[in-house]
Amino acid sequence: MQQSTKNYKEERLDFWIGVAVMAVVLLLVGWLTWSIVKNVKNNARAVVGGEILTEGSNVRGTEQIYTFVPDAEIAEGTPIVWTVDGETVQQCPYEGEPMILNYTHKQAGRHEIVASAGRYMQKMTADVTAPVLTLTAPSLTMVYGEELPELLPQIEGFVENERTDFCYGGLCRIDAEKLNVGVYRIVPDDCQYADYQTERIEGTLTVLPRELGVENILVKCYDGNNVLENPDLHVTGVLQGDEVQVDCEQVFLENKNVGSRLALLGTASLVGEDACNYVLPDFAEALIVPKALALVGTSVQDKTYDGTTKATIDKMGTLEGVCDGDSVAIGNLETHFDSAEVGTHSVRLDGVSLVGADKDNYVLVRVEGCEAEIQQKSEFWDKLLNHPDTSHA
Repeated sequence: MQQSTKNYKEERLDFWIGVAVMAVVLLLVGWLTWSIVKNVKNNARAVVGGEILTEGSNVRGTEQIYTFVPDAEIAEGTPIVWTVDGETVQQCPYEGEPMILNYTHKQAGRHEIVASAGRYMQKMTADVTAPVLTLTAPSLTMVYGEELPELLPQIEGFVENERTDFCYGGLCRIDAEKLNVGVYRIVPDDCQYADYQTERIEGTLTVLPRELGVENILVKCYDGNNVLENPDLHVTGVLQGDEVQVDCEQVFLENKNVGSRLALLGTASLVGEDACNYVLPDFAEALIVPKALALVGTSVQDKTYDGTTKATIDKMGTLEGVCDGDSVAIGNLETHFDSAEVGTHSVRLDGVSLVGADKDNYVLVRVEGCEAEIQQKSEFWDKLLNHPDTSHA
């Protein structure tokens, strides 16, 4: 009896185990069937055989045109739904026109574009790039020693209404400790903006030499040529702390004659540690002054007393100091005894003037005098001259 009962219990257990197994199998079959049906529906909607075409640069902030071209006829009035990254961005009924989405991406990166038309659907992946900011450094010219202007780059490429503050102040840099004369690179400082790429275009800074001035007038005494030896040039404009000197053995004047002249400084040069940053002017002011002459060796004739101081030249003297080849001579000369009385007297040489093509280059500063004698008249001649013979009257 007990054996019979045991067998009965085992048979019931096996039965329920079989029922449980059958139930699990049925559940698995049902789930598999539901999954297959769902996938078939989804595939029937996703795989259309058409495509989504794009136009545009695919850059953030720039309008992109997406066109859905299904490989099937779409009934008019069918809802056309566009989604970007799962968010519906456009929905309208189909009216026989191309199914187009005009869309501007606000973020760079990879985006999923989905177009749905009733039971039809197509997907595509769009790789949207960040817009490029172009930072262009200025190209400037300045004179050595001037204050460096603020180096601001020109920035182009911001998406409309998105311009932000410069995270670096908007400045450029020049990699130089001291700006001597030369050409330097101006480099915009790099900076990462959110959702932007940056492109840097370098500029140049050209530093020109500083022109010095000559504060003194160069003076030369006329010597028959236009060369001034070892001129004493005093320059102005050297910045404090700079080492600059003038090296010059001679300069050439515009001509040789007396007067205000220009001195050509082409033969002068600058020396010193900072000489490369300066230039001399082309000209300096110069003054040629007349050369001093002396009249020596003039003599006058002795004369018989006539009651006057008038003297007659016996021998014209010579001019000392005239340069070789110059044309200059005595043009006028007045001579007078210091006294009209009988005796030896000094003779004054007055009213001396110069003549000749080069006379204006000279000045007579010394006239060497002389002496002559006024002799007493003979009584015979005096009687003859003052009491003529009248016996034959």
